[in-house]
Amino acid sequence: MDGQASYDRDGSIASYSWIQTTGPTVTITGASTATPTFTAPPVNADTTLTFSLTVTDNEGMTSASADTVNVLVKNVNQLPIASAIVSPSSTVNKDTLVTLDGSKSSDPDGSTIASYTWIQTAGSPALTLSGANTAQATFTAPSLAADTTFTFQLTVTDSDGASSLPASVNVVVLKDTSVPPAPTTQPRTMGYWKLHEKETTALLPIIIDTNYNVNTWSKALNIFNKATAKNAYDMLAGQLLAAKLNVKNGVATCAIINDAIIQADSMLTNAAYKGPGSTKAPTGTMKTAVIDLSTKLDNYNRYGCSAFDSKPPAVVATTP
Repeated sequence: MDGQASYDRDGSIASYSWIQTTGPTVTITGASTATPTFTAPPVNADTTLTFSLTVTDNEGMTSASADTVNVLVKNVNQLPIASAIVSPSSTVNKDTLVTLDGSKSSDPDGSTIASYTWIQTAGSPALTLSGANTAQATFTAPSLAADTTFTFQLTVTDSDGASSLPASVNVVVLKDTSVPPAPTTQPRTMGYWKLHEKETTALLPIIIDTNYNVNTWSKALNIFNKATAKNAYDMLAGQLLAAKLNVKNGVATCAIINDAIIQADSMLTNAAYKGPGSTKAPTGTMKTAVIDLSTKLDNYNRYGCSAFDSKPPAVVATTP
């Protein structure tokens, strides 16, 4: 506010006195100066504040009447504030009824919170929220195989139509220890597959050597019967077939075995393998490499990938 235009015909203005006469009370800073200030207060509707100014001259005479100034404070709707709380705890076990509480949300203007919106933004599976459009939404913690963090977001809207910034809350649902681990398919050796025609046939066809199609029980049995130390390639073919049967049957694989299977296919292709006895036995360093690869596949067929973690005693790849 500015009273600098005040004047005295036969002297000078010595002092100023500002007072508020209407409207919500505010603090006038510099009320005895020509240019005082105040901070506009929050209002629920456009509101007029009136201030009165009297001045005194250098001879102590005060103005006969006060001058007034009106200041219109416009109502600006402030955003409501969302508050998200979880109970009974932010870490729960399965079957716990969890409450997402937004009842502490507020509006700085004093308006009422007209609506609530809860959504899930993270965590799997998607949960069903009861009362997702109320102050207190609920869900039942699911049974899970691992600790899982779920995130929920609340947005509120006030009676004037303004929506809050979202507020988030996390809920950790702990692993259900009562759920038994998923059964693990056990690896089987060449000897096992050789004696179990029905199980072996159910997993055929299987390609070895990138192009040799083992599509019948008789072909598979012939490979297993000829897998001897006499020809390292035939031994490799038997171990490779057993390994591929294990993989197809659901035995877990690992990088070492995936690479070993690729190498075995490549070795047999390079040797022009077309079935048992179709290629000349390797010699020298090639024989050593083929036997080493057969041994690796045999370890997998006996122990699975744990063979390469726990380092069990090496198994020589011979006829089971």
